[in-house]
Amino acid sequence: MEKKFVTVNFDKFNQTTTTRSIPMSQFRHTTVILVDYKREIGSFSAGLRHIKKPDIDLLSIDVYYEHKDWVFLRNGKLSFVIDNENIQIDAVDTGTEVVSGRGVEENAAYPIATSLLKKIGDSNDFVMRISGSQGYVDIENKDAQLFKTMCKQFYNNVFDPNEFTDALQTSVLPKDQKGFGGCFIATAAMGDYNHPVVIDLRIFRDQWLLKRNWGVNFTSWYYKNGPKAAYHIERSKFLRKITFVFIVKPLHILTKKLR
Repeated sequence: MEKKFVTVNFDKFNQTTTTRSIPMSQFRHTTVILVDYKREIGSFSAGLRHIKKPDIDLLSIDVYYEHKDWVFLRNGKLSFVIDNENIQIDAVDTGTEVVSGRGVEENAAYPIATSLLKKIGDSNDFVMRISGSQGYVDIENKDAQLFKTMCKQFYNNVFDPNEFTDALQTSVLPKDQKGFGGCFIATAAMGDYNHPVVIDLRIFRDQWLLKRNWGVNFTSWYYKNGPKAAYHIERSKFLRKITFVFIVKPLHILTKKLR
C-alpha cells in the first residue's frame, strides 16, 4: 500500500533512513499559559520522526513553537494522559532562535517507544500537554484527536501496515478552521479555506504534487514553514494583495497547465 502520510529520506553516506510524518499537526493560535498566568496566543506544531541506521533505531515527537515570549521547551516535558495513565517525557533541545520582529522559535524532540505510539493510537481518551519552564499549552479535544490520527497513520506507514487502516482515509487537518488544510498561504491570501482557487491548489497538491518524490519533500517543508508566513499575511490587507498577485495567481495558472 502506498505510504502517503510520511516522507522517507536515505543518506547513503551514513546509512541512515529518516522518516517524517506529513503533514505535521498544526495547533496555530493556541492559548499558551505563561508562568505569570498570562494567557496569550502562540503557534505550535508537532510531528513524528523515525531514524533508522545500523546502530540506532529512534522514534521521536518533534515540536515547534513560535511566539513573542519564551516557553523554554528544552527545560520542560511532553505529558500525556492516555486512558487515565499519566506519562511524561523529557525534552531534548533541537534548536532555538530569536527572530527579529517576531519573537522566538523553539524546537524540541521527545524520544518515545514504538509501543507508546501504538498506545496513543489505541486509546479511547487522550490529551497531552507541551510544557517548558516558563509556560505550557494543552492539546485537547479536536486537536488531540487530530494528533492521535497522525500517530495512527505514522504507525501504519512505518511499523505495521495492518494496524489503524481506518485512519488512512482521514485528514489530520481540520477543514472548518481558517488557515488549516495545508494551503496556508493561499488560504491567508484569499481569506477562505473553501475559495475555488484554494480548492484547485489542494486538488493539484493531492493529484499531482504528492505523486512525485520531490513534491512530497517540498510539501513536508511547506507544512512546517507555510504557517509562519500565513500568520503574517492574513493580518495585512497589503500582504494579502501582494501574495495573491505575485504568488497565488501565477501558481494557480501554472497548476492548470500541469494538470
